[in-house]
Amino acid sequence: MPLREGWSAMIPRRATRTGTRGRLRGAAAAASAAALLLG
Repeated sequence: MPLREGWSAMIPRRATRTGTRGRLRGAAAAASAAALLLG
């Protein structure tokens, strides 16, 4: 899935920047984006 690849590419970047909080934030943002896309 291309979306999954995008998430795995974005989340680690945020994780290295802000740590666990950034990682959780990225995961939440990805989940909300998926919810919006799927409707």
